[in-house]
Amino acid sequence: FDMIKRSGSTKKQGMKPLEKSVVDDNNNNNKLVPLESCADDCMRMPLMIGFAESCGADCSAGILQTVNVNENQYDKTALGIFFLNEVTDDQLTALRSQSETIDFIECNRCISTNTDTSSV
Repeated sequence: FDMIKRSGSTKKQGMKPLEKSVVDDNNNNNKLVPLESCADDCMRMPLMIGFAESCGADCSAGILQTVNVNENQYDKTALGIFFLNEVTDDQLTALRSQSETIDFIECNRCISTNTDTSSV
């Protein structure tokens, strides 16, 4: 999938599973920020992005600009948390490589109607 833009869940055939753990990025040997609460078969937007305390408003806006995320692709809270409403694979990979300044990237959770409440 080249562009992720949806407020509902998605399950596409051929969609590659998301790497959720902290892994080495072969491009620059940095750790990738893990994707939290992202199921392999369900990804709900927006993605919530939290920046390190040391990365203020100018820093966080600069990071988003550096990875080519436009202002119309996200909303920002007063607490400095960003809600990314759409993202390309390349943008997400670039964001995940910013482990020095990004504390977390979290998917909106999938809601299940089964009796197992642990997935809610």
